[in-house]
Amino acid sequence: MRRLLSAVSAAALIAVLASGAAVAHDIIPGTNVAPNANSHATVEGNPHCGAVSAGGFNLKIEAEDIVQGGVYGNIRITYYDGKYVSWELIDTDDHDADVVIVKGGPNAVWYTYDTNDDADTRLSAPRNYNGAQPKYYGISHIQFCFDDKA
Repeated sequence: MRRLLSAVSAAALIAVLASGAAVAHDIIPGTNVAPNANSHATVEGNPHCGAVSAGGFNLKIEAEDIVQGGVYGNIRITYYDGKYVSWELIDTDDHDADVVIVKGGPNAVWYTYDTNDDADTRLSAPRNYNGAQPKYYGISHIQFCFDDKA
């Protein structure tokens, strides 16, 4: 089931990228942002999690509801300052991270994960290139897309 969901997630991301909706110049470089993610790319608009596999779950948290140290179902927010968020999965026996989507401004960043990724740090919304110095948009909401452990 894990491979099927990963294939579905990969196919969804490929479809988004192939449609021209991804902003290729805004792929975030470096290892200090989301070091556990296999990939991350800016996606136009307001993407969302796909269908949930049996035993999986999707969770959306609005920025105004995010509290550092807060627990939201199976997710604990370990750091949050409005620009960056760090998270950990509480129940590592039953679930795996698949995709985490961080929305801010007109777009979102889509972070993908492999099996056994149970936490990550410094996820951000896309960069805002308006003005003299590019900076990150503030986070408007976060979506966690998790599946059952294979």
